[in-house]
Amino acid sequence: MFMKIPKFDGLVSVFRISLSCVILLILLKFVGLSPRTADVAKTTPINGPDRDDILRFILKHEAGLNIHEPAHVGGVSYAGITAVAWSEWRNKQGDKANLPANVIRLGGANTSQDALTSPDANIVVIKRFYHDYFERYRCWDVHPCLQAGYADFATLAGKNATRVIQKLANVEPDGIWKTHTTLAVKKFNDNIDVALKEDPDYAWRVFLKFDDRKRKFLKTLAKQESFYASALTGWLKRSNNLKALMKPYLLNNED
Repeated sequence: MFMKIPKFDGLVSVFRISLSCVILLILLKFVGLSPRTADVAKTTPINGPDRDDILRFILKHEAGLNIHEPAHVGGVSYAGITAVAWSEWRNKQGDKANLPANVIRLGGANTSQDALTSPDANIVVIKRFYHDYFERYRCWDVHPCLQAGYADFATLAGKNATRVIQKLANVEPDGIWKTHTTLAVKKFNDNIDVALKEDPDYAWRVFLKFDDRKRKFLKTLAKQESFYASALTGWLKRSNNLKALMKPYLLNNED
């Protein structure tokens, strides 16, 4: 006679539940949904204006045709884009025949028209230019609390804006975004998110630090040439407007 082996239904159920939990944890880890990630997402709801809003802000402050831009800066400009920059960008496009011949033609005859509303301006082409420009300077690679400020500063000062980001990230400020900058900025972004868990206003202070360094650069530039000196008041007002734009995002909509 064979001995009957008792059934352990309860143990089988426990085993199945445990196995399911292990599989679930593995899947969560595989797709990057760890409890720590979820916790960070809850404690760091920092964002900023979207890319269209950032471009809208820039174009609002770069409206119209500027025929007084110095030749060494790039010559006449429209919507913040110099003739030289337009020419270089057009030469890289596959549909050159359909693009404006130069910024004067793009801007039309009305020098006071806003780039967003002027019937002479091809806003689609302008947005294409800025899309490429922002990608070139890696404006979306920085923390959301700095994206608008960096994009705006890069429009004004190019590589000098990159140098400010590099200084904040403790990397050699050579103005060239390569692998060493990518790694440093990623670590810098992560540190901001970690700090935000303890200090909800930390991102605002990071933004103010960036803004302060930008203002110092613009003031130094203004001392070097009379043309820049005449533009300084407008630049500082623009910086004040940017602070007003970012404050609700970084200080939980506080006034």
